[in-house]
Amino acid sequence: MIRIFNEEKSDFKNLVLSQPDFAWTQNGSTISGDSVSLVITGNGVSAQPSAYEVQTNAIVGHKYYVRFKFKVTNALCQSVRFNYGNVNASVVTSPVANTTYDGSAIVTATSTSNLMYFYHYYAEIATANGKAMGVYGLAIVDLTAKYGAGAEKSKAYMDKIKNIN
Repeated sequence: MIRIFNEEKSDFKNLVLSQPDFAWTQNGSTISGDSVSLVITGNGVSAQPSAYEVQTNAIVGHKYYVRFKFKVTNALCQSVRFNYGNVNASVVTSPVANTTYDGSAIVTATSTSNLMYFYHYYAEIATANGKAMGVYGLAIVDLTAKYGAGAEKSKAYMDKIKNIN
């Protein structure tokens, strides 16, 4: 189950990406990590190594602010994507190796159970094999619960007040 905040937090650096808060499943990858990070490594079966988590405590129609950091460890990655449900919520094309990126999105729950995916894309399976991406500092804020329906803050506003360094 993903930890969802109804209050603003100024520092997300100590959030946990492992059990019991998150139960990641590998997809075309192997996954590893520790209490603050998730590493997704291509295992030779997909050109898009990924990991997913099912958000089981969402409220249909609520807007959620999602924030995270990520980096790839190689120069061959074509793009990194965060999907929520069937929506490409955040995309970075041609990420620079070993550069940390901030990712964020505002998503609307269409079900009480929503899939969240982190992908890194390569030209072919052989290229993806053994390539890794790290994700950390993942946090989700229920904007509808915090500010009220129709009064949710914008992504730009949330990006300014949230610090996950």
